[in-house]
Amino acid sequence: MKHYPTAISLSKQMEAAKGIVPNLVTLSILINCLRHLGQMAFSFSVLGKILKLGYQPNSITLTTLMKGRSTRISDEPDKLINEAYDLYSEMDARGIFPNVIAYSTLICGFCLLMGAFSLLNEMISKNINPDVYTYSILIDTLCKEEGKVKEAKNLLTVMMKEGVKPDVAYNTK
Repeated sequence: MKHYPTAISLSKQMEAAKGIVPNLVTLSILINCLRHLGQMAFSFSVLGKILKLGYQPNSITLTTLMKGRSTRISDEPDKLINEAYDLYSEMDARGIFPNVIAYSTLICGFCLLMGAFSLLNEMISKNINPDVYTYSILIDTLCKEEGKVKEAKNLLTVMMKEGVKPDVAYNTK
């Protein structure tokens, strides 16, 4: 239903009036709400709170922050993508294993800078299989670039050889 401001307000009320200490799940939801509202600075403040409370951020928490950085329209997309990649590196440093969603998020961002295929290769080298969403991001990006339709078709062939079936929902943007 996307009542992000309501969720944020409720979280603040619970903490202030009731003295309820939020857990990692609650704080991760708060980060997601702030991300949807374009309030990334506040999202990172919540990450600071997670660490201050002694919680270990998980892949969902960090991937949500990565989404906020890698999919945002900006005058400096390379800076935001680098910040998203820094979060990915932080995952690795903390022993948090990125999943297909984390890689797909970065790939989506790197498509803006054309570094997506090296990240796809890294993902595969770590035995994380790309899904239909991952391939669709790449195919969509290639189709939008002049002269890259043949590469998009080749990637579609690779995708199907890997047993990933095209999905109408992702391929009708």
